[in-house]
Amino acid sequence: MPMRTKLRHLSPEGREELNRKIRDACYRGLDEIVLWLSEEKGLEISRSAIHRHVVMLRTVDSQAGRIDAQMASVSANRTRRRHQLLARLGALALEQHQLISELEKTEIEPN
Repeated sequence: MPMRTKLRHLSPEGREELNRKIRDACYRGLDEIVLWLSEEKGLEISRSAIHRHVVMLRTVDSQAGRIDAQMASVSANRTRRRHQLLARLGALALEQHQLISELEKTEIEPN
């Protein structure tokens, strides 16, 4: 499928330079890449477009056996799972607080 973002305006050499920068940054540093594209290549490209390209590149690299891409994918999955667990823990803490408040309101008076 052809590239539909402004990245298609990069020459093949420019695209390879972009991919090298992404790999050197371990598939992170989106803001720096957006800034580099703007200042060095004169391309105003959204952060989300760069993110889509990074995800695609990481997937392709991972399937090609690049260890750094495979490790980045594992790291991204672990980070996502960690965020899910922290969100669940926060929801449980809120529920605990609400239950304690409700229990305090329904305290039984001693005879």
